[in-house]
Amino acid sequence: MQLSGASILAHLTLVWTFYNIVLAAAENVTIHNDNPSIIYSEGDWKFEDDYSSGATDHWSGDTGAWASFTFTGVAIYYSVHLYPWNIPAGGRFFLDGNSEGNIRLFDPRADDYADVGTIVWSRTGLENTQHTLKVQISDDFITLDTLV
Repeated sequence: MQLSGASILAHLTLVWTFYNIVLAAAENVTIHNDNPSIIYSEGDWKFEDDYSSGATDHWSGDTGAWASFTFTGVAIYYSVHLYPWNIPAGGRFFLDGNSEGNIRLFDPRADDYADVGTIVWSRTGLENTQHTLKVQISDDFITLDTLV
């Protein structure tokens, strides 16, 4: 079977288009905690910017505190500056309304607050559609640095 020039061009155009769609879907975007697309429960969250690394985060110790973020994509990562010692920091995570469980946001081996973020929770392999991540305080404190 011999393909015409127009047929080869059509196939190459289709492959190029598919390749670009796959590349666009695989792009990670970092959302910092001060991004207005993150919705925080009113008055419950504080902004922190005194890390020696220059990083920032939002945190709360208020019962009922929550934050939500709606995105379109195939994965999401939640990164925080882990609390030290056994300071009870944790969050209950929900993705698209389904419980993802309670996530510990502290490192019992650390003797100081972490200067760099640590990915403490992630989901990959999602459908490339709109999703909503919601986190609620489940311990004495909850914190949010970045979402990717």
